[in-house]
Amino acid sequence: MINLKFGLWHSGCGLSYLRYLTFKTLRYFHPKAKIQLFVGTKFRTDNHDWGEEKQDFEDPSAIQKDYIPELSKLDVEVNYVDWFPQYTPNQASDLFKWWYIKSFGGFYLDTDQIILGNFETLPLDTDFIYSSYNVSSCGLYFPVGVLGASKESEIAGKVMEILPNVINPNDYNSSGPFGFRRIFESRMWKDKTFNAPSIYFYPIAESLDVNKIYNGSFKIPSQSYALHWFAGHPLSQAFNKKYDEDFAKTSNDTISCLIRDMKP
Repeated sequence: MINLKFGLWHSGCGLSYLRYLTFKTLRYFHPKAKIQLFVGTKFRTDNHDWGEEKQDFEDPSAIQKDYIPELSKLDVEVNYVDWFPQYTPNQASDLFKWWYIKSFGGFYLDTDQIILGNFETLPLDTDFIYSSYNVSSCGLYFPVGVLGASKESEIAGKVMEILPNVINPNDYNSSGPFGFRRIFESRMWKDKTFNAPSIYFYPIAESLDVNKIYNGSFKIPSQSYALHWFAGHPLSQAFNKKYDEDFAKTSNDTISCLIRDMKP
């Protein structure tokens, strides 16, 4: 059984308004759930080359306002920790997620998504919820922005154990989708699993199509529980930097239109 509680990770810089909306929409659909943010205070920022992929910590001055202090208004428990200091913030996040779901049970969420529905209608009577589907860029894809597990999950425990051994500092996805796929496909598992269709958490199935969010052409399916905006993509980084409360009031991008309609 997967508990309806949520753990998230952030480090390296302030929390942007766009990332803050992950928490605001999560609380909107889960008014009584326990939501915890773990903020890493120690991290590495050098010795990596990810090509076009970037993360917020590489340009921290671009974050106009840090919204972490605002999370208390949403009843989000904020914990400051010095874990994973030898890793970059995104790699630390990839290690944290497996520790969290194995230690506490519940859901891990990345902070680059908008929550669109209540997770209680998911098959919580399973041991492990994940997504795996085919995309044009890399074939079978195992995104790790939404993961759910019981504390008894064999998969969560084994990935937590093995993942540090497969991380390549210069491979952006080695600690995330590629690392998870490598471990998941290595054996048969005892867990009762649910492979959530792409439309559930990743209606934009891969980062190559994020432009559809920002030009407003993407229409969110009614079956979706979340909209992931792939923060590492250059278009997403540019959008995240300019996105603030005033911009959201008038922009015709998919996220702003959704937030104005939702009024979380």
